[in-house]
Amino acid sequence: MFEVLSQPASGFFGSRLIQEIGLSNYKHYDRIVILVAYARHSGVLRLKPAIEKFMAAGGKVDIAVGVGQGNTTYEALAELKGLGVDLYVYHDSNLAQTFHPKLYLLSQANQRAWASIGSSNLTTAGHYSNYEMNVVTELNLTKKRDQKIFKDITAAIKPYLDTTGNCCRPVTSNLLDQLKDQDYVVTESGAKQSFKAQAKKNVQTKLFGTVKLAKPTSLLIKKKSTVKAQAKKIKVTADVFWKRLSNYDASKKSSPGQIQIPIGYLNRFPPLSNPKVTKKGAMQSDVHLDVLFVENKKPSMLVQNARAILYEPAPAHKRKNNELRFTFLNRGILKKLDPRDILIFRRTDNANTWFAVELVKKSQTGGFTGKTGTKLPDGI
Repeated sequence: MFEVLSQPASGFFGSRLIQEIGLSNYKHYDRIVILVAYARHSGVLRLKPAIEKFMAAGGKVDIAVGVGQGNTTYEALAELKGLGVDLYVYHDSNLAQTFHPKLYLLSQANQRAWASIGSSNLTTAGHYSNYEMNVVTELNLTKKRDQKIFKDITAAIKPYLDTTGNCCRPVTSNLLDQLKDQDYVVTESGAKQSFKAQAKKNVQTKLFGTVKLAKPTSLLIKKKSTVKAQAKKIKVTADVFWKRLSNYDASKKSSPGQIQIPIGYLNRFPPLSNPKVTKKGAMQSDVHLDVLFVENKKPSMLVQNARAILYEPAPAHKRKNNELRFTFLNRGILKKLDPRDILIFRRTDNANTWFAVELVKKSQTGGFTGKTGTKLPDGI
């Protein structure tokens, strides 16, 4: 069975990959092999929790990354090495011969395999925000036809993990430093500055426009039976954070509905779009996500098209700190929010409904005055 996954039209490749790794509580497969032309820190961080759980369940991971085009970052390789995967770099000194595959192979010996061959590198853009296309196949390794396909794929992979050749080397701390010192890899800050420069150039030249991708309209499900049916399909995980609302967060006049979230929680949200440069030189990126709104301990509405926004002030702006904001884009919910209320964000196991967000009114907190990020008392 073959499937063409066209991002973003068919969904996010990264979400699909993470979902596949997590099957059967991370025991559906026992080996992962990834070959990519380059990797970025943000892409690795998104995949990191799934890889950690997979390896904790006994899985083996091999990853080969290219360093031939100056796009792989030092931090990405350092993060992968820290995970304990079998990590390699593959590079051909002939600049006309670039290591350029994008392959993801998940397998359970003699049982099953899942393979993706396409255009997605190990980056947030490649897994979420870029236009990408990948051909995905599921293989039954008890059948001869699928065994042949799997054999062909593994044979193609083998040379890129073979350290006895001239181009593949295992990543050690010493090699990692050499790659950085000799400019085979860039730093994340250097890559970001390069991207900003290109973004500003695009704004100035205006040779190209952009495609405004269709987003779902805000939807409020009023029938409790429908919400309950949706909620049964969604399970929350142990990944949780909370925010006590300030006067600004609950304001109906100043930036209504925009709730400031501590920047440290950025990695709890789906990957954001590539930054856009405003006329004043600020940078802004965002992501739309569905959330299940919970009130009085019960799911009360499913909100589609909520939004998270990351603001990076212009260099000349007095405010220097980046800001992460979240909004339900729903006036019905905004009217329910008051200063000192608490919003609890619980990650779900559903790729289409990112958070279950529970509203705890200040009258229900029992006088709790802890700051955002501290542990909530039992019962809240």
